[in-house]
Formats: sequence, structure tokens, C-alpha cells
Amino acid sequence: MPWLCSFEANYRLSWVRNPRTAALLLIIGGAAVAGCSSTSAPATGDVLLDLRHEDPRVRSQAAKAAVEGNRRDAIPLLVRNLSDPDGAVRLFNAVALRKLTGIDHGYSPYDPPEVREVAIAEWRAWAAAQGLAVPPAPGDARPAAGPGGDFEERLP
Repeated sequence: MPWLCSFEANYRLSWVRNPRTAALLLIIGGAAVAGCSSTSAPATGDVLLDLRHEDPRVRSQAAKAAVEGNRRDAIPLLVRNLSDPDGAVRLFNAVALRKLTGIDHGYSPYDPPEVREVAIAEWRAWAAAQGLAVPPAPGDARPAAGPGGDFEERLP
């Protein structure tokens, strides 16, 4: 609905004869425009940082940007985000991983969590075999998978 975000505040409703209808259209239009603004911090433009962003919309767009830029260095964070609580983030990250690697390990973003965990474990094992350290998901106590110790120290 991006066209709603471009609704002009000074839009003329002269074609509407009934003042109640005009008022209702202004209220609905104003609500739509208000819904287009974000209260979270804006995206940074850095794929690796945006994959960790607080806003799920930014994390989803960062996954798309990772594919567009062929950012294979983002694979560990894409794997991490397969555990995201937001279904859209999981979907975008799964598609990004499939496009970057050509594999999917049977992962479906809308499977029940216990089913997703099996595929995520396969992704983590695959990443470790590639020498990639996957950071733990937020609230996940397990250490980063892969050689080389702490993932945080290896970020640029």
C-alpha cells in the first residue's frame, strides 16, 4: 500500500457533495497516512547491521538487499534470522538463503517451531561446515556455531 503513503494532505475533495462523506474520507486518508510512518529507528543501509535491526520490516528488506548485492558474508545472519519471531522476516531470510546458496534444507517459515528447529539445525551445521559462525538468535543461550570463537569479534 505504498500509494497510501503518498496521499497529499492538501488533496481536494471538491468532487464529494456530502460534507459527511468528505470528512469520513479525510479521516480514513489521515489514518492511512499515519499508518505509513514508522516509530522505530530507520535502516542504516548496512546489510549486516540491518539484519540485526529492531524493526522486522528493516530485517526483511536487509535480506532482500543481501541477495541483490550477492552478500554471501550475510549468510550467518540470514541463518540466525530463520529463528525470528516475525514470519515475514523468516520468509525473506529463507528466500535469501535459497537464492544465495541454492539449497533450503527443507525449511518452511510457517512450519511449527519444533519442525523449523530441525531445518535450522541443518542450516547451522551446513554453515559450520563452510567455516561460517552463526550467531545465536536473540534469547538463544547456545554458542555461535562454527570455528573461530565469538561471532561478534569477527564482524567488520
